[in-house]
Amino acid sequence: MTKKISRRKFIKGLGACAAGAAIGNIIPGTLASAKAASNGGRLVVLNLDGGFDTLAIFQPNLGALADKRPTLFRNMSDSSLILPLTSKIGLHSSFGIIKEEFDRNNVALVHKMGYENVSRSHADGKAAYARGVKDRNSVITTGWLNRLGTQYFSNSPFSVFDFTGGNHTTIAGTYRGTALRSLNDFNYLRDTTQNIQENQFRRDIGFSMVNDWPIFQAAQAGNQAAFSTVINSVDRIQSLPQVSGYPNTGLGRQLRDVDRVIGGIPEAQFFYTTKGGFDTHEGQATGGFNDRLTEIDDALRFFINRMKARGEWENTLIYLTSEFSRTITENTSRGTDHGKNTTGVIIGPAVNGGMYGTDYTNAEMAPRYLETLEFNHTNVMSEIIECVGYNPEPIFGPKTQNIGLFT
Repeated sequence: MTKKISRRKFIKGLGACAAGAAIGNIIPGTLASAKAASNGGRLVVLNLDGGFDTLAIFQPNLGALADKRPTLFRNMSDSSLILPLTSKIGLHSSFGIIKEEFDRNNVALVHKMGYENVSRSHADGKAAYARGVKDRNSVITTGWLNRLGTQYFSNSPFSVFDFTGGNHTTIAGTYRGTALRSLNDFNYLRDTTQNIQENQFRRDIGFSMVNDWPIFQAAQAGNQAAFSTVINSVDRIQSLPQVSGYPNTGLGRQLRDVDRVIGGIPEAQFFYTTKGGFDTHEGQATGGFNDRLTEIDDALRFFINRMKARGEWENTLIYLTSEFSRTITENTSRGTDHGKNTTGVIIGPAVNGGMYGTDYTNAEMAPRYLETLEFNHTNVMSEIIECVGYNPEPIFGPKTQNIGLFT
């Protein structure tokens, strides 16, 4: 078994994964150079949009599930279809990077994860996870990523990058992180025949976040110092090192941009990415579903190998999540419908790898949906944020259980 690094080593000696994580302080300065005191770790969230069928990806070896999925259930003894994780759980063969890191004790699978008053609605599920609430009926309206930024990075918009373009429930609130589809959107036109201020405001900027920056508003009002800061910030993004070799797919391009930011913006610690196409109401056994898994596998594999080659892997966590899982029973279109509770996937050298939650039973496969809730997702997120180096309580409230996800 691969030797595990400690939580302390993960955050470069600061011990933030231990109870009572260090609180990030803000170093004063301009927007272009201001840095939150980095506590050493970083988190890449991959949202699997549409409702990820975790029972197909992490398939329990249960006769009741096989009976309810006559065309979708994969033969547990066929290694071309299922990669063994344990004697009771097999992994979809298109997800080989998970198997490799699981065998290194670098993957935690948190089964039966969700929130109170679970909903099978896309909108409700996305909002519950993006808001980071224990109960869907919570009155909290801001996103957890926004609360994190407000608490710890108020002067540092480059501490949080959202490559989904800015999910309003994730970013909504007072903090303005960097929300864009691609680093290529962060640019402007220079025309040396015009004065620089006129040039800047003839810019070609392709995202809305900039207009929300107070400093950008000051620049528009004619504040020359603020204006210079905006230009320096754009230049800082444009000067990031180029990276080649990533798959030319949506997720591949997002992770390439994460890689570039890691290479040039040391205060960047939180990244939000997405891959859609998992609302698989029909034809789930055909190529489209498998192709999407392969796209994720290829992009994650390249990113992880890049982090290892650069000596950054020990500082990195990856968290895969979705708004819900799918129905236990396949439908008449050889697909699955909206489910309830799901499996959270945490990858990284600091992870105390393995399965979390009680074994699935045939009795649990009897209903149409997975009803069992053993882990509230906010407790999972709290341990992740703690490991990256920040006190999660102002973000998610007090933990209601200790899971022990990190060594």
